Amino acid sequence: MSIFARHDLDQERQAVVMHRAWELAMSGHHKDASAVLARLHSEKLDDAQHWLDAKYIRTKMDEVCILAAAARMRSIPGLRGSGDADLIWQTLVIENAAWWMRDFDTYASCFLRSPRFKFHAWVREEGMTIRVGWDSFAKRTREDIARDPIPNPYFAFENTIENRNINVIGDMAWCTYNLVYQTADLPGYRGPGREDDVRVLERHDGKWLTAFYGFFNLNFGQTDAPLWEIDHARAVMWQNPAAKIYLAGENDVMMRAGRFHLRDHQADEKLAEAIAKIIDLDYGFLSRRRSVPVVVDAGYDLPASVWWVIAENGKLTISFNDQPLLLARLDTASKAFALSPAQHRLTSALVEGMQLNDAAEREGVSLSTAKTQLQRVFDKVGVRTQPALIRALLAVTERN
Repeated sequence: MSIFARHDLDQERQAVVMHRAWELAMSGHHKDASAVLARLHSEKLDDAQHWLDAKYIRTKMDEVCILAAAARMRSIPGLRGSGDADLIWQTLVIENAAWWMRDFDTYASCFLRSPRFKFHAWVREEGMTIRVGWDSFAKRTREDIARDPIPNPYFAFENTIENRNINVIGDMAWCTYNLVYQTADLPGYRGPGREDDVRVLERHDGKWLTAFYGFFNLNFGQTDAPLWEIDHARAVMWQNPAAKIYLAGENDVMMRAGRFHLRDHQADEKLAEAIAKIIDLDYGFLSRRRSVPVVVDAGYDLPASVWWVIAENGKLTISFNDQPLLLARLDTASKAFALSPAQHRLTSALVEGMQLNDAAEREGVSLSTAKTQLQRVFDKVGVRTQPALIRALLAVTERN
């Protein structure tokens, strides 16, 4: 390549990187140029620092980030009105924004600072958390902010509210709603997702304060995998951005009167069986947690696809080729069947949807070696085909 051609490519690359940098700065999602640079690195634009090192560029970008974030603060929805419902909503909106902007004093001003205060939360990765009394909750909140003090205007302001319900009786009120964080433009990001929130508030000196704060968060929808929430009759109640994109292209899903179906009749019957199996577990006062894989053989030596029917916290969802869930299952199955590291890597590639020759190339082995490894895995698991292998591996932890 000539020096002139390389120069042209460098200029083109610089234009792409700088355009993205200013786009991020003007979005109001980042507090300064350093935060923009970190985001660029996460997007694999690792050469961004080369063009952002100039002092005048960083200074101007810092100013743009601050102004954009301030503009978002002024545009917080729900801050007008003087009725009880409006005042309650104002407290909740300010509290959420203050949390993500890492402003403890503003955050604390929204709560009842009393031993009567309670906090109950459930998050998929961490499980259940209970804090009793304001002092305990405040101490942990300060520790959290001190550990991660960087404001996040994106989560502070880029969210939507669904199913809001506020009821006021005298000086007490309760409120329920779904808080949905917009992460469609954060590829691979799996949180914070959609929260189911409940609050009990008390009015003190004319100001509404949260006395009980409860939420559970499944990181629902925060995955590149298409995900649908359905009812027992398969009516689609909610879908994540990846599901909308999936439905817009050529795919194996069809909607009948708003109900979820697979085009292939046999695959759809398997899906119905998985849904029925999970519904049978949904009885009694507490909900059951279970996920059932539906492995669909594409034939013609094509990779099998995996649908999941998931029951969790009273919700019924369907997801497609959810890689983190697939690989988590495979880790446990590999231990159960005593697969070697090489066999584990090979089966991981197949579960991810790779063909055997591509998996062999990724591992740096011949196709013949990969076939031998696969046959040994078949022998250990007791199956003869790749779809049967995937079904057996994913079924090992079916009750988790």
